[in-house]
Amino acid sequence: MLQTGKTWFNDAGRVAAWVAIVAVALGLVGLPAHASGARPDFLLPVPCGSTWRLSTYDSWTDPSTGKVYYHKEAVDLNLASGEDRGLRVLAAAGGTVTLANASTGAVTIDHGAGWVTKYLHMSPVAVSQGQTVVPGQRIGNVGSVGVGTGPHLHYEMYQDGVMRRPVFDGETVQWNRTTGDREATHLYSSTNCLAGRDAAPEYVNRLIKNSAGTVDYVAANGYRYWVPNGDVVACLGGWASVISVPDAVFNSIPRNQQGDPAGKWADCNTKYVNRLIHHPDGTVDYVDALGFRNYVSTDAVVACLGGWNSVLNVTAATFTSMPRNPYGRNADCGTRYVGRLIREQSSGTIDYVSARSQRYWVPNGTVVSCLGPNSAVVETRTGNFQLLPRNPAGSWAGCNTELLNRLIRKADGTVDYVTSTGLRYWVPNGETVTCLGGWSTTVFLSDSRFNSIPRNSAGTWASCSTKNL
Repeated sequence: MLQTGKTWFNDAGRVAAWVAIVAVALGLVGLPAHASGARPDFLLPVPCGSTWRLSTYDSWTDPSTGKVYYHKEAVDLNLASGEDRGLRVLAAAGGTVTLANASTGAVTIDHGAGWVTKYLHMSPVAVSQGQTVVPGQRIGNVGSVGVGTGPHLHYEMYQDGVMRRPVFDGETVQWNRTTGDREATHLYSSTNCLAGRDAAPEYVNRLIKNSAGTVDYVAANGYRYWVPNGDVVACLGGWASVISVPDAVFNSIPRNQQGDPAGKWADCNTKYVNRLIHHPDGTVDYVDALGFRNYVSTDAVVACLGGWNSVLNVTAATFTSMPRNPYGRNADCGTRYVGRLIREQSSGTIDYVSARSQRYWVPNGTVVSCLGPNSAVVETRTGNFQLLPRNPAGSWAGCNTELLNRLIRKADGTVDYVTSTGLRYWVPNGETVTCLGGWSTTVFLSDSRFNSIPRNSAGTWASCSTKNL
């Protein structure tokens, strides 16, 4: 269901700030005329969960030339609150890019069966003509390229070459059409949550800073990790590499969900998460989203995890500072999904992949939120989805699933091990910690989160065999 705001806005004089001259900017090119079929499931073409002001008008007169421009059924999008310049623009539905023009910030996508959408003023344009895009894929960023003033996204929808009023989430956008320089606006929240991988590709493996001075690191898995001090800034790239971004952009990148309440902090190894790394002796490992190293046994696995061009050469000390996964298993083509929410394209089924590389079905949106927001869900093909086995018990995911087969620690220093059945076993000493994964793999939790995980009924301690339960 499209989430709409409750207040209508009718402000004079705002059209000049958002005007889009469609005929000049696009040249009205690339409009195929097919016999129309079923309308695609169009989604608001902006980041999941963000709220936007949608506006339109009958006409606008350029005060410098006196020329009148007609908006017809087009719509302009501005973030309801805050800076929208630089925010991601997403494909409203899947299709083929038939126009990509950096000088006008324009992209046209043919969705088949006579349906076409257009996007204007983007900077940069992130796709090229002929490229196939999936629903929710980033196609550019909000900008002010072309004719008009002020950053915004101009959007159009066509059926058989005729511009139609936009439809999002199956509902036709509603507005009170006005004339002259008065526009009608309404608030809508995006449910475009289908393609969360690489949530902000231009910031991946970069340090970013918001207006409050908070510095986070965006790992290769698309999650933000808070950077606790200058030493970590230095080893992740240094202060000179920090990028200041609008708060809206900063907040649109999901926090990683490992730990409680704020998530796992960055350290000097965070930049290797979801990357292939190469030891001086020739060994290649893959670092999964949980920070574990997984040995890569063949060229075929290297290829499916990123290819030889993406392998990072690291020192022996850096390589060995990252813990081996506690199960000693080798990497395969599904290892990149460990610790992630994944969605099967064909069915829409969402599963969570545990530390043991097993799938747990996610029953509802509440569980999606606590395991990682919708914007972090990885879209996968059916074959890739099924590479990962269902957990043998067939159990569903819950908010503690990310902690299964992990060492957890609370404020007083107590360390427990969570088995694959979701029960806690107290860890009596450092030797047991080492064989169950090592201190560097321990997840720090608040007392309430720690205590919410049930103790095993027998009250038995963990041993080195507990991980096999």
